[in-house]
Amino acid sequence: MSSSLDGVQGGKLKLKGGAPLKTKGQKPKKRKAEEMALVPVPAEEPSPNTPPKPPVAASSSTDKAMDKRTPAERAYDEAMAARAAERYKKVASKTYRDSIDELNAKLSTMTEHHDIPRVGPG
Repeated sequence: MSSSLDGVQGGKLKLKGGAPLKTKGQKPKKRKAEEMALVPVPAEEPSPNTPPKPPVAASSSTDKAMDKRTPAERAYDEAMAARAAERYKKVASKTYRDSIDELNAKLSTMTEHHDIPRVGPG
């Protein structure tokens, strides 16, 4: 009597490739940032013969070096920021009363199926 499962090998799966999978355990604590924050940095005092240096502003070359985005991503973000600024400017130019009047005008053109009571005083 031969079973249909005689050719099946039991046990754990053996994956091809490198190191065995790690079991889930505690993650090691990251102390590097905390240690760096606790280390005092000695301030350089300028000598009396050296002229004072002007404060260095964030230059665009260092910003570009730190920026890991592609040119398309940068262009997209700039366009979105410009659109948002335009939208904010448009909203800020209207008063509350103008917004209510515009909403009421829109509601008055709708059919009764979509009609909701008018908003505002009166």
